[in-house]
Amino acid sequence: MYRQGAEGIAWLAVCPRDELEPGGFYLDRRPQAKHMAGPFFSEGSFTKNSEEEVGAMLRLLDGLAGLEPLGAVDGLSRC
Repeated sequence: MYRQGAEGIAWLAVCPRDELEPGGFYLDRRPQAKHMAGPFFSEGSFTKNSEEEVGAMLRLLDGLAGLEPLGAVDGLSRC
């Protein structure tokens, strides 16, 4: 069970640098596509939250941090 994860880490540790993709996400010794969906999954074509859901999350985080609502951040409404 643990050998599979350890093998991947060991391979990355000894693989020549020029054969690795900087910042790459590797699976089975091959770089894989990364899914970047924006703040709180607000962009992209797969998992996606609505502006209302993003606003609710930002309001919750503001409240937990003891902050006053700050308005828009990166074009996403906090209202």
